[in-house]
Amino acid sequence: MVREAVLTITDNTTTSMGVVATANIVVPTYGTFALTGFVGDGRRPQFVLTSSGADGGMVIRGTVVYKAGEVYKLSGKVDGFGNHSQGALGDDPVGSAATWSTADQHDGSVSALLTQDGEGSTYVQFAAPEGITVSDLATIDPTEWGLWHNLEVATGWGPQVELRFLHPYNINPDGAGHVDITLLPYQITGTGEWVESTLSPTTHCGYYGNDPWDATAYGEFSGATLVSGVEAAIDAEGDMIANGPFSCSDWTLSRVRIEIWEAEARTCYVDDVTIDGEEFSFEPVWFYGNFKATIVPD
Repeated sequence: MVREAVLTITDNTTTSMGVVATANIVVPTYGTFALTGFVGDGRRPQFVLTSSGADGGMVIRGTVVYKAGEVYKLSGKVDGFGNHSQGALGDDPVGSAATWSTADQHDGSVSALLTQDGEGSTYVQFAAPEGITVSDLATIDPTEWGLWHNLEVATGWGPQVELRFLHPYNINPDGAGHVDITLLPYQITGTGEWVESTLSPTTHCGYYGNDPWDATAYGEFSGATLVSGVEAAIDAEGDMIANGPFSCSDWTLSRVRIEIWEAEARTCYVDDVTIDGEEFSFEPVWFYGNFKATIVPD
């Protein structure tokens, strides 16, 4: 479910005679759609915006509401299709490639293909379910968390699952008071076959983050830490104790990444990811719904 997106229209439709030629909508963890369309005139003008691209297409139809002579809000309906269901691809730093693939799947017709040639993270990323905290990891349920993957035969370092948690007062995802807890369910040689990995309290993990006081970095990545003990391990970090002590117990999950990291050149397909009981199969989707938009002035 998409709860919010950002629509940007840069044209002055008064001077363009209602034509919208430069607009886009950013849908979190899915993609950016370029839009074109037309806005009518009158007290409550109607508008229509359309898009078609690599990630799918959509039609947005609605009404412009004025207040005190200024555009106040938009409301209407949106429908369309996606060439894949939710999940955003990326690489950090830029170098390798993450793409949607129809070449091989665990099930269905679409999977995420992660190709690693250099250092850094190549990943498929998801918005986090609401309300999950670091303390919940101690009882993570393997029937509700996991993924299927196909790691290139005779290569090492399978997919990692990075969970980013933020301090309740953190407004900058990379700022003071965050920790990336990386679960390592499958770090053995690839077989070229589809393998299921589940996440549980006994899954090995590492972490890297910084304290909420002055953003001093800390981390442990030997792989010796178990998920069941990661909260206590983070709280025991000297930088978490020095100016607090602080506890990461109530830090909330903000994103989930399935990634391959190490520099060995290899490919890895990912499919049928389960996050807190919700499955992401990446299959094409049809969507529709109503929307209301608040106007943010320049």
